[in-house]
Amino acid sequence: MSRLLEKLQQCIFVPLLLAVVANGYAQPVPCAADLYWQQQPGHQITRRAVEDAIHEWITNNEKIIFNRSLITIPVVVHVVWRTPEENISDAQIQSQIEALNRDFQARNTEIARVPAIFRSVIATIDFEFCLAQMDPSGNATTGITRTRTPFEQIGARFAEGRRAICFTNLGGQDAWDTRHYLNIWVGQCRPVFIGEASFPGMASPDTDGIRMDPTAFGTMGTARAPYNLGRTLVHEIGHFFNLFHLWGAQGDLENLNCDQDDGVADTPRQAFSYRGECPVHPQISCGSADMFMNFMNYTNDACMAMFSQGQKIRMLAALHTFRAGLLTAAGACLRPVAAPHRPNLESLIQVMQNPAHRRIHLQRSSTISTEPLRLRIFHTDGRLLFEDQWMNGTDYQKDFLPLSAGSYFIIIENSYGTFCKKIVLLY
Repeated sequence: MSRLLEKLQQCIFVPLLLAVVANGYAQPVPCAADLYWQQQPGHQITRRAVEDAIHEWITNNEKIIFNRSLITIPVVVHVVWRTPEENISDAQIQSQIEALNRDFQARNTEIARVPAIFRSVIATIDFEFCLAQMDPSGNATTGITRTRTPFEQIGARFAEGRRAICFTNLGGQDAWDTRHYLNIWVGQCRPVFIGEASFPGMASPDTDGIRMDPTAFGTMGTARAPYNLGRTLVHEIGHFFNLFHLWGAQGDLENLNCDQDDGVADTPRQAFSYRGECPVHPQISCGSADMFMNFMNYTNDACMAMFSQGQKIRMLAALHTFRAGLLTAAGACLRPVAAPHRPNLESLIQVMQNPAHRRIHLQRSSTISTEPLRLRIFHTDGRLLFEDQWMNGTDYQKDFLPLSAGSYFIIIENSYGTFCKKIVLLY
């Protein structure tokens, strides 16, 4: 029986599948990038304009395409965590950077298993990803920010019509200049998705970048099979540089009519996403063998291996047009500086009464510098209710008569880190 016929017969079981989803057993979507850009106002007009600019650049820049030195791309990773497990280690973040450089530069061992029919189009992408060592103000940095949040599923959360993980005042972390840094937010996205990227020209400057679940980030720590080789982010960066899924059906997992395409000549048209699979070559659809081992499929990490030459050209075109600010930002990677050792802010602040009657009383250790502390109070539904600065002194006391009795989150931040506590007000 052909794979296409098997897929058609599976349609009989759609009502059963819907029942499973309704009962909470659905798996997260591996990649939500297509769905994201389709939700943008006027996305079809924008996409046509983007594609016209990409094709024009490719037509006029053949020499740049085939004569390139390594391009350094500064990365900032914003870890937005609620549970200690979500506060992934520096080592796990570094393992993801290493995985990106391995796969983009075609140094992975899986390439040896690419079928002979596709070996001639395997591409080495001349991108070198690095954690930024200089922040937008010119200060030394590790390229990693850490923000504690009181909210579950912060990576998939919307508040005030915005992506909460991308905004400090919504429980996330503000972006660094998205023209000159590849911003990657790592926070709980399951069970909605495990990765999502902004396509060129399709996002506002304060959200342009990539959102990742910690279970699909890096090659150690919280990374969970079958997405434990760092290739979800490889896939999402492909979208960030204007690559589509090979089956071409935006927002869908199949292209059974073979009527859609990814816009790349050397990736054969295919019908299936190969979600959660590790197929054996050949898999035939749309009249030819499928390049299921391409990074822009949904194959398990262990079965991904390559980008194609055509995909390389599209990524370079996106870099030189819509992502050109990254070309002038390599200096952000030139100053390796060790992060200073400081005590954890969590250990230096104490809520003196909790539950409290009207008045909140906080106390901080005298070992904290005179640097002001930013204090915010959120409702449990995510609304920011109060903001203040704790300028000096060891005590902070304030009456909260405008707030009704109930539970709230208090978040206090400075360069030492973040303090987050659930508080209860009684009247």
